[in-house]
Amino acid sequence: MNNIEINVMLSAKHIATGSWRAFEELALECERLGYRTIWLADHLTRGGFRLECLSTLSALAPVTKKIRLGSLTLCNAWRNPSLLAKIAATVDVISGGRLEFGIGSGFLKEEFDAYGFPFPKLSVRTAQLDEALEIIKKLWMEEKPSYKGEHYQIREATCEPKPVQKPHPPITIGGGNERYTLPLVAEHADRWNLASSAGEFKQKAKVLEHYCNKIGRDFEEIKKSNLFNITGVYQNGDETKRAWESIWKREGKRFYTIQSGFIPFMEWLKQTEDRSLMGTPEDCVARMEEYIEIGVTSFELRFVDVMENKEILKQFMGKVARRIL
Repeated sequence: MNNIEINVMLSAKHIATGSWRAFEELALECERLGYRTIWLADHLTRGGFRLECLSTLSALAPVTKKIRLGSLTLCNAWRNPSLLAKIAATVDVISGGRLEFGIGSGFLKEEFDAYGFPFPKLSVRTAQLDEALEIIKKLWMEEKPSYKGEHYQIREATCEPKPVQKPHPPITIGGGNERYTLPLVAEHADRWNLASSAGEFKQKAKVLEHYCNKIGRDFEEIKKSNLFNITGVYQNGDETKRAWESIWKREGKRFYTIQSGFIPFMEWLKQTEDRSLMGTPEDCVARMEEYIEIGVTSFELRFVDVMENKEILKQFMGKVARRIL
């Protein structure tokens, strides 16, 4: 299984409980332990204390040496695509070719409203993302590209220096909307990311394969990844339950829940467990192997308590990841 990737999803809000230096040390620990990529989310207000995603990746680039640095995922609507191409190329140059470029159409309306961004319907946001990716790739690969679409245009624009990675940094598209998002994944993505149950992932993968066949693309060349939440690995079910109950008390309805308002713990746990790694090392290995069976080769792990307890990074790598890699 040497093609399996184990990656870490950090949140720029983690430094709210520490300091920038503590956040740097967390990134270095991920690198030292052998995780392949550090991913950062792109939020403006969600969860409170936030640093901007690409600025943070740029700051981590000279601190780290080999771990890859990614956005999971950038909101296309918040940055003009030609400027975004320039910023991303800059991060790739500064990092020596370690950028993982993740992007999506955006989904959290309250963040759009808070910062004054229009929030058109998904069909429009998807069309904008499609045009944006055309422009971004042209700027990364061509000398003086021009493009005129319904939403964006460029005219003999240059992007120098080009990204270090050729033909361009790997593109990840996040999301599973079968009508709008998956056709874009088939057209543009090197990696596709979901945060879903195994059954949902399998069903949507079939739809994605259909779109790939429709345009003559090899479905297998797209990496498949899934994002999980995890608090750590435990000796028994009681320890697992106690750990997740502490998360419920702290984060409650913000954490992978379908309903709003108060949710009793066991109901919350039922909603959460399909999108989380829980239990003993054996439980976690079995869950990951279930996803590997349906084609997932990349695991993006959000260690919920990592700022308070860096040891869980080492614990997971030693007790679980080594048995998968």
